[in-house]
Amino acid sequence: MHAMVLIALMLASISAEGAAAAAATEPALKELSNEIIHGGSLDGMPPTGYAWSPDGTRLAFLRKSETGKKPQLNIIGFQSGTTIVLTQNSDLAQEGLPITSFDWSPSGDAIAAVSSGDLYLIPVGVLPEPAPRRLTTTDAAEKDAKFSPDGAMIGFVRAHNIWVLDLATH
Repeated sequence: MHAMVLIALMLASISAEGAAAAAATEPALKELSNEIIHGGSLDGMPPTGYAWSPDGTRLAFLRKSETGKKPQLNIIGFQSGTTIVLTQNSDLAQEGLPITSFDWSPSGDAIAAVSSGDLYLIPVGVLPEPAPRRLTTTDAAEKDAKFSPDGAMIGFVRAHNIWVLDLATH
């Protein structure tokens, strides 16, 4: 019985030393702030429509601009820690066209975006940022654009029909 108590005391001692060592190596806890929660002020414009890049290093999302009410396409790079507004210098932003949905290309070098019912191809990771390429101009709205697995085509829905657009031949 004495041996069991001695073993229990030794384990408790080792456990306490391990906890103290772990506490010394853990980063200090930070106070929860608006900056941590939202990356800015509580402006009432939460991000929506999250989608990971195919390589898992970037996250795209929609967020209304601070000056406007139209969603803009943002990408945060986890290696750089920076967020860019992908459409801020494009015709989409200047015309005030809201992006309603988007899809990453399989290679992660472009995004298919639906804005005001038309389909756009937005290059990603190219500087200076090239203008988005308008792929459709129709009266009926395009919806739910998705890249093909090889990235050569984009499928979408228009007027309850499925359409496929070959990016090379349009």
